Amino acid sequence: WIFQLNVTECVDVDECADSLNSSVCQPNSTCINVPGSYYCPCDSGFTLDGAQCKDVDECADPSGTPCPEHSMCNNTVGSFLCFCIPGYMPVNLGCEDIDECMENTTCRSDQVCTNQPGAYNCSCPKGYHEEDGACVDTNECENAPCHPMAHCWNSPGSFSCRCLEGHTGNGTWCEDVDELGGYLIRTKQLCFHMGNHLNSSYQIT
Repeated sequence: WIFQLNVTECVDVDECADSLNSSVCQPNSTCINVPGSYYCPCDSGFTLDGAQCKDVDECADPSGTPCPEHSMCNNTVGSFLCFCIPGYMPVNLGCEDIDECMENTTCRSDQVCTNQPGAYNCSCPKGYHEEDGACVDTNECENAPCHPMAHCWNSPGSFSCRCLEGHTGNGTWCEDVDELGGYLIRTKQLCFHMGNHLNSSYQIT
C-alpha cells in the first residue's frame, strides 16, 4: 500500500504495472495484482518447481499421451504438438488411415494392391504366384484338388473338376453311376416265341 498526500487514504500499489519491477515474477509466469500484494502463477504448460516455472512434458504424462490414436507426441516449450504417424493423415482432431491403393503405389500392373492399417501390400491375384518378378498362373491340379474319380482342368487363375465318365458329382466328390439300376428291378422277362408261343424266362445279371 502507499499513502498519497493529495488523498486521505492508502491506495493499492499495482506491482505488476510498476516499470521498475518488470521482473518481479519468475520467467514463464504472469503477474497478477491483488489488493496489497501480487502473485505469479506459472503460465499454461508450466508448473512450479521450487521458485521456478518448469516446462511440463505433456508427452510423458503417465496417464497417457494427449495426442489421438495413430499419432506421435512432440513436446515443445510450454505446449506440445501431435503428428500423425506414417500411413495416416490428419482428419479433424484425429488421424485416419491413408488408402494407398487409391493413389499411385509401387505395385506392378499384374499385382493386386491391398490396403492395410498404416500401409499397403502388393501381391499376385488369386490363382497366381510370384515367380522371377512376375505373377504366373498356379497349376492347382498339381496338388490334386479333385476327387480321385475326377479329372482336373487347369485354367488361367483357376481350375475345374469334372467327374469321369460313368460317375456323377461336382468334381470334388464323385460316385459311380449304376447304369443297370433301371433294369435290375425287372429280374425276369417273359419271352414269347413267335412260332410255338413257348414261355421262357431269363434273368439279367
